[in-house]
Amino acid sequence: MFAIIGIPFITYACYKFACGTIFDLSNESKAQFGYTMLGMITAQNACAAVLILMDLLMGFPKYLAILAVIVCFICTAIEVIHVKKILMGDVPIFETKEQFHKRLRERTIK
Repeated sequence: MFAIIGIPFITYACYKFACGTIFDLSNESKAQFGYTMLGMITAQNACAAVLILMDLLMGFPKYLAILAVIVCFICTAIEVIHVKKILMGDVPIFETKEQFHKRLRERTIK
């Protein structure tokens, strides 16, 4: 029960902390943001595991732990999509080989 409530708050706090490291849109700032975000995702998943174990040790039903894991996956997926938008812009998640080469040619022409 605590995990289902706590995981979205932890995810939001970690995301906001990592977004505080972006100062401009330079490659160095994006690299630092990506590195910080990787650490934040690791930290939030460790906190989620602790909350889920705490719920199980307190005697809450196992289906709540399964629901908490699903909530953790959903929160992390939403966070990764937002981070991808910050780092890569409007590039689709599943771009084809042709789209990638077209984007690469357009970038080298400029």
